[in-house]
Amino acid sequence: MKKTLRALLMGLALAASVIGFAPGAQASTLQAAPAAAVAGGPTIQASWSCNAYFYSNAVQYLPCTVYSGGIKAYINCSNGVRYITPGGNVYLGSGSWNITLVCPSGTVRTGQGFYSIG
Repeated sequence: MKKTLRALLMGLALAASVIGFAPGAQASTLQAAPAAAVAGGPTIQASWSCNAYFYSNAVQYLPCTVYSGGIKAYINCSNGVRYITPGGNVYLGSGSWNITLVCPSGTVRTGQGFYSIG
Protein backbone atom coordinates (compact mmCIF):
# COMPACT_ATOMS: atom_id res chain seq x y z
CA MET A 1 0.00 0.00 0.00
CA LYS A 2 2.78 2.45 0.89
CA LYS A 3 4.62 1.71 -2.39
CA THR A 4 1.43 2.24 -4.41
CA LEU A 5 0.72 5.56 -2.68
CA ARG A 6 4.34 6.69 -3.08
CA ALA A 7 4.33 5.81 -6.80
CA LEU A 8 1.05 7.68 -7.25
CA LEU A 9 2.36 10.77 -5.45
CA MET A 10 5.59 10.72 -7.45
CA GLY A 11 3.55 10.47 -10.66
CA LEU A 12 1.42 13.43 -9.61
CA ALA A 13 4.51 15.50 -8.83
CA LEU A 14 6.00 14.69 -12.23
CA ALA A 15 2.75 15.49 -13.99
CA ALA A 16 2.63 18.91 -12.34
CA SER A 17 5.97 20.14 -13.65
CA VAL A 18 7.94 20.41 -16.86
CA ILE A 19 11.46 19.10 -16.48
CA GLY A 20 14.54 20.36 -18.29
CA PHE A 21 15.39 23.21 -20.61
CA ALA A 22 17.45 23.62 -23.74
CA PRO A 23 17.12 26.51 -26.22
CA GLY A 24 15.79 25.97 -29.74
CA ALA A 25 12.56 23.96 -29.49
CA GLN A 26 13.71 21.33 -27.03
CA ALA A 27 10.79 18.96 -26.46
CA SER A 28 9.70 16.91 -23.49
CA THR A 29 6.54 14.88 -22.90
CA LEU A 30 4.28 15.39 -19.91
CA GLN A 31 1.49 13.09 -18.88
CA ALA A 32 -0.88 12.87 -15.97
CA ALA A 33 -0.40 9.84 -13.74
CA PRO A 34 -2.80 6.97 -14.50
CA ALA A 35 -5.75 6.66 -12.17
CA ALA A 36 -5.19 4.20 -9.34
CA ALA A 37 -7.54 2.98 -6.65
CA VAL A 38 -6.02 3.85 -3.29
CA ALA A 39 -8.37 3.63 -0.33
CA GLY A 40 -8.36 6.96 1.49
CA GLY A 41 -5.57 8.29 -0.74
CA PRO A 42 -5.40 11.21 -3.15
CA THR A 43 -7.50 11.27 -6.30
CA ILE A 44 -6.41 12.13 -9.82
CA GLN A 45 -7.63 15.60 -10.77
CA ALA A 46 -7.51 15.22 -14.57
CA SER A 47 -6.16 12.98 -17.29
CA TRP A 48 -4.03 14.81 -19.88
CA SER A 49 -0.90 14.68 -22.01
CA CYS A 50 1.25 17.56 -23.30
CA ASN A 51 4.46 17.99 -25.26
CA ALA A 52 6.56 20.97 -24.18
CA TYR A 53 8.63 22.89 -26.72
CA PHE A 54 10.97 25.63 -25.51
CA TYR A 55 11.66 28.06 -28.36
CA SER A 56 13.68 30.52 -26.30
CA ASN A 57 14.38 31.36 -22.70
CA ALA A 58 10.96 33.05 -22.56
CA VAL A 59 8.65 31.17 -24.99
CA GLN A 60 7.00 27.80 -24.37
CA TYR A 61 4.62 26.00 -26.76
CA LEU A 62 2.41 23.19 -25.38
CA PRO A 63 0.23 21.08 -27.70
CA CYS A 64 -2.00 19.23 -25.19
CA THR A 65 -4.78 16.67 -25.16
CA VAL A 66 -7.15 16.64 -22.19
CA TYR A 67 -8.96 13.32 -21.76
CA SER A 68 -10.99 14.19 -18.66
CA GLY A 69 -11.23 17.04 -16.19
CA GLY A 70 -9.53 20.31 -17.04
CA ILE A 71 -6.10 21.96 -16.99
CA LYS A 72 -4.45 25.38 -16.86
CA ALA A 73 -0.83 26.00 -17.81
CA TYR A 74 1.44 28.58 -16.23
CA ILE A 75 4.86 30.10 -16.73
CA ASN A 76 6.92 31.89 -14.08
CA CYS A 77 9.02 34.79 -15.35
CA SER A 78 12.07 36.56 -13.94
CA ASN A 79 9.95 39.66 -13.19
CA GLY A 80 8.39 37.63 -10.34
CA VAL A 81 5.02 37.16 -12.06
CA ARG A 82 3.23 33.84 -12.78
CA TYR A 83 1.23 34.02 -16.02
CA ILE A 84 -1.66 31.52 -16.15
CA THR A 85 -3.73 30.51 -19.16
CA PRO A 86 -6.65 30.47 -19.37
CA GLY A 87 -7.31 33.15 -16.76
CA GLY A 88 -9.99 33.38 -14.10
CA ASN A 89 -11.83 30.23 -13.10
CA VAL A 90 -11.80 28.81 -16.67
CA TYR A 91 -10.03 25.49 -17.38
CA LEU A 92 -9.29 23.83 -20.72
CA GLY A 93 -11.59 20.78 -20.85
CA SER A 94 -11.63 17.61 -22.96
CA GLY A 95 -10.10 18.03 -26.40
CA SER A 96 -6.90 19.16 -28.08
CA TRP A 97 -5.35 22.52 -27.18
CA ASN A 98 -2.37 24.50 -28.45
CA ILE A 99 -1.04 26.64 -25.60
CA THR A 100 1.67 29.27 -26.00
CA LEU A 101 3.15 30.93 -22.91
CA VAL A 102 5.44 33.95 -23.30
CA CYS A 103 7.32 35.99 -20.72
CA PRO A 104 7.43 39.77 -21.31
CA SER A 105 10.33 41.28 -23.22
CA GLY A 106 13.46 41.55 -21.07
CA THR A 107 12.48 38.65 -18.81
CA VAL A 108 13.18 34.91 -18.94
CA ARG A 109 11.30 31.78 -17.89
CA THR A 110 12.12 30.64 -14.35
CA GLY A 111 9.57 27.82 -14.04
CA GLN A 112 6.37 26.34 -15.43
CA GLY A 113 3.67 23.83 -14.63
CA PHE A 114 -0.01 22.94 -14.64
CA TYR A 115 -3.10 23.14 -12.46
CA SER A 116 -5.85 20.55 -12.91
CA ILE A 117 -9.41 19.89 -11.75
CA GLY A 118 -11.58 16.79 -11.90
